[in-house]
Amino acid sequence: MASLNGFAGDVALSLTGLPSGVGTANFSPQVVAGAGSSQLTVTTVPTAAGGTYPLTITGTAGGLTHTVAVTLVVSARDFALSVSPSSATVSRGQSAKYAVGVSVTGGSVGNVSLAVAGLPTGTTAAFSPNPVASPGSSTLTVKTTSSTRRGTYTLHITGTSGTGVHKATVTLIVK
Repeated sequence: MASLNGFAGDVALSLTGLPSGVGTANFSPQVVAGAGSSQLTVTTVPTAAGGTYPLTITGTAGGLTHTVAVTLVVSARDFALSVSPSSATVSRGQSAKYAVGVSVTGGSVGNVSLAVAGLPTGTTAAFSPNPVASPGSSTLTVKTTSSTRRGTYTLHITGTSGTGVHKATVTLIVK
């Protein structure tokens, strides 16, 4: 802030336009004496929706008010799943392992919880670790038994973080 025409009063700063659920805003200092500067810090919450938010900074001193428009851009939180190999072949009673990768494609995602569906009867599956800190990886181990039926199965892997859900498929061949 610069002083005009010899102004030397205290200027109180405020911010409008920050929607609830996006984050918090703080000025340091909140009041500037005459000319000087203040640092505005906006801290978003992990659940903040991605988007562009027009904000207004207002400086008030006595009966004088000045405003300036600024924009806050929050990156959309998102992630992607990758699984390798795409197909694994095992004999009954053996285990198949798949590497599940979680990459961040926007914003800050946090932990991603993993689940698998489509397992044949007589098998069990476990992810290690689960949930996965993103970016990161997990190992899916599918254990068959001697009673698992031979055949080709499509396994559906689901990753969930907040409202974000992504899926990947792999093949399990039991001989």
